[in-house]
Amino acid sequence: MTPETIKQRVREFQKRTNFGRLDEDNFAPWWLQQHFRLSDEEATMLSSDGLFDLGINAFNIQEKQGEVVLTLVQAKYSEDTNQINKAINELSKFLPRLVQVLENIEAAAEEQDILAKRLKQKIKSAAGFKKLSVEINAYILSLSDESEEEIATKAEKNKAELFRTFEREFTSANFALSLSVLNVNNLIESGKIDSRRPAAPFQIHFDGSDEIVMNNSTFLSGFGKMADLVNLYEMKGNQLFDKNVRLYLYGKKNEIKGPAGKIKETLDLINNRRFPPEKFGFLHNGVTIYSTKINVKKKDKTVELVNPSVLNGCQTIKSAYFFYQEAVSKNKLDEKIWNKIPVSIRIVATDEKELWREVAEANNRQNSMSAAALRANDEIQITLENRFKDLGIFYERQEGAFENLIREGKEKFTEKYYNSTKEPIYIDSLAQVLVCCSEMPLAYASRVSEIFESKKLYDKVFSGKNLQHIQFLVLAHNLRRVMEYAVRNAVPGNATKIYADFKGSKYRDLFTHIVLKAIVKGGTLDQYLQNYSSTVLSGQGKVASELIDELREVIKSTDTMILQKVTDVYRYYDDAAEKYYWSKQSNQELCDKVISKLKLSYVDVLGSVK
Repeated sequence: MTPETIKQRVREFQKRTNFGRLDEDNFAPWWLQQHFRLSDEEATMLSSDGLFDLGINAFNIQEKQGEVVLTLVQAKYSEDTNQINKAINELSKFLPRLVQVLENIEAAAEEQDILAKRLKQKIKSAAGFKKLSVEINAYILSLSDESEEEIATKAEKNKAELFRTFEREFTSANFALSLSVLNVNNLIESGKIDSRRPAAPFQIHFDGSDEIVMNNSTFLSGFGKMADLVNLYEMKGNQLFDKNVRLYLYGKKNEIKGPAGKIKETLDLINNRRFPPEKFGFLHNGVTIYSTKINVKKKDKTVELVNPSVLNGCQTIKSAYFFYQEAVSKNKLDEKIWNKIPVSIRIVATDEKELWREVAEANNRQNSMSAAALRANDEIQITLENRFKDLGIFYERQEGAFENLIREGKEKFTEKYYNSTKEPIYIDSLAQVLVCCSEMPLAYASRVSEIFESKKLYDKVFSGKNLQHIQFLVLAHNLRRVMEYAVRNAVPGNATKIYADFKGSKYRDLFTHIVLKAIVKGGTLDQYLQNYSSTVLSGQGKVASELIDELREVIKSTDTMILQKVTDVYRYYDDAAEKYYWSKQSNQELCDKVISKLKLSYVDVLGSVK
């Protein structure tokens, strides 16, 4: 088996489950699913989503005759053998944490780390954990194709340190540790690479309507319990929102003045018996849940959900979760009241891929959000996210994702996205960059919502041709990001009267479009790619300042005449007002005129990138 074969299987798993954000996040759950014949959902629930990793990437617990087997997984989605030693070192660091987990399994409800909470819950439910011997089987997964002998030689020192750490931390003879390093030659047993198991259903309270059936899809609505939804989030983590168009929105606008703040306020009043539990259902919008299958049990007032995902209601559920966590930690939660709080629920059961996307889009249109968010789960956007990740860059396709991941694990985030620690590349700003790089009317750069609203326009902007050169897109993004500062600095200090009403920020896209053409024509594109295509720049910093200085020289240069020609064409005199004005940058006729005067009409920016 080759690394490419494994990567293809992992990519298929990622597309199937929508787990994590990247292919590499799916390496461990994919192996877990294959090795233990688990359902996709069970495997992902035992795995890290990329940031909540507890120190390991995945785990499993099995009870066998006379012993409990605890499997720990460290996965390195790399062909570099040195990553194996890194994984062994991470296991060594994890062992003291494992001891803490084993000693404090009763505190699972108070655990902030979702993967740690799940591990504690699994250990707690394993009846033989305290009575029987415990075999800890640690696995290192790698895409290396070196021989077992070569790997063993390179890992000998790190492996010895791992066992010394184990003997120091685990003093009971009931525990034993083994280590297996797997690579492409032995990751999967021969002939067993495509095992599948149906997902087990989740059961929640549901009291509601008769089913509405359309072809092979079913819809129903009614009331559920907030406690069940919070419990569902605790079990699935952010994977519960993998089909949502955005994640939880941090900040005062949402958490204090917005929906999240109001939800927490209502829950607090209910918990303190100043509101009846039922009032929550009167005051707040509900939740829309997608499920591949449902089984309604009207007598029990429950419904079973298979592979549930929240299409709308992330703010509601996470706000309630944060309230619940805080109340539990302060020992102020009234459990009886908490379990009575109703919430409106809509359930869509379908195996039609486009229908759940339409439902997610339609439900979220009722809220204030960007049009770009409606394309968040398009396959092309998920692919872009993986391609940018290969450069250590975070691409925010889901609104609020950058803020969520930074808050939930900054150290882990910066380790993965080392080239975009201050800012991501946003889905809507990339659309604007693509317009600036192409021959499309420049007006679309300032009407970006139209790109995401129109399927035809969206497909044109995010075409395969436009997305071929990922590093060039980083460069173009950086140019546009700092362009207004470069334009401002290019204006001569002795020409304040001429540029009195001129603002560089209003002409950012025009200058980005022109400067990119000038750079390609001047033959300096490779130099810019070498210097400014690896890291996402903010408006400040040494590298950003250097780029601003270079762009300023290009704009004001007497060789390019960019500033001069833009001024000649876009600045006009109003006889009636007896005053000079500046035309809008989106005036395509004027833009074409400037391009012609600068002799850049023949320059195809995207077509010129090698």
